[in-house]
Amino acid sequence: MIKILQVLDCLGTGGIQSFIMNIYRNIDKRQYKFDFLVTRRLENSLEKEAEELGANIYVVPPRSQGIRKNKQALKRFFSEHSDYDVIHEHESSLSYVEPLIIGKQFGIQKRIFHSHNTNQKGLVHKVAHIFNQIRLRNIVTDVFACSELAAKWALGNPNRNYPYVFIPNGIDVNRFEFNSAYCTELKEEFGIEEDYSVLGLIGRLTRQKNHRFLIDVFDSLCENGKYKLLLIGDGELRTELENYAKTKKCCANIIFVGDRNDAYKFYSVLDCMIMPSINEGLPVTLVEAQASGLPCFVSDKVTKMVKITDLLHYLPLNNNPIEWAEHIKSFSKEQCRKSYLNDVLKSDFNICNTVRIIENEYNKNH
Repeated sequence: MIKILQVLDCLGTGGIQSFIMNIYRNIDKRQYKFDFLVTRRLENSLEKEAEELGANIYVVPPRSQGIRKNKQALKRFFSEHSDYDVIHEHESSLSYVEPLIIGKQFGIQKRIFHSHNTNQKGLVHKVAHIFNQIRLRNIVTDVFACSELAAKWALGNPNRNYPYVFIPNGIDVNRFEFNSAYCTELKEEFGIEEDYSVLGLIGRLTRQKNHRFLIDVFDSLCENGKYKLLLIGDGELRTELENYAKTKKCCANIIFVGDRNDAYKFYSVLDCMIMPSINEGLPVTLVEAQASGLPCFVSDKVTKMVKITDLLHYLPLNNNPIEWAEHIKSFSKEQCRKSYLNDVLKSDFNICNTVRIIENEYNKNH
């Protein structure tokens, strides 16, 4: 059996977490053992599921509590758990690679950095990112990326500096098929009347996702129509965004749903998804939305690699919210939710394809 340590911030709501759990649910657990190393426990349904599938979840203090404290905790951890065959670290940048560095010191042979994003804010993070790019060959054995843009962000020029493996953000397609029962259930839960169009976004409440802009777009839409906005997910900006929403006329029609262990159901209640992200790696949310037959309006900062169907409509981020609202008004709530399952099944984003690639990579020796 191959033992793999998955390293990430936490097992909360987010694209990285969704990707890892999709892999874990479908990988052959007789041959591959997953454990998780995180910087915070949430005691949520995802952690419970991971443990029920057989994983151990270990915690080390984050760097925000002190760089030295974090490194000491990592050294203690690897001194007690040096029997992993693979470390698979999932990050938005190379600014934090200490688990890979210390894992190497304790003899772990295969060390993977997996790039899930195309940028990261903050001067300190960017300086550390560039520094670690220079010494990358001495830290990792493999680089994975969810898109070409994510590879370029991690590596600079991947063709010149370091080879990488494209790992598509695969999904269990049938899980996201449109379900009218879910639609009815959620409309009843949130008191949404049938004559309202339901817009939304599933994702963490962070600056990257650009929720303020989304609220501005929604405010423009509400001037001439009946709309509800569902924001599914949680994050550090929740209080700030709730306060911002209160300054808008449309405030009563914005629902902060929070984290849900049944987030997959929300694709069936939405009539349209809006994603004005400032930057993205390859958002698995958009793959899931397309499998559900859901029209999506997304910023031009989102990679074109995620466009599997004609459901994705790209809009310039430098357009103002009123211009976005005009485009979104053009979609018809009454249009039939056509099935796009076969399109996604035939694409790179079928979970069976992703698991096959991951298993092949885990099996390679270094």
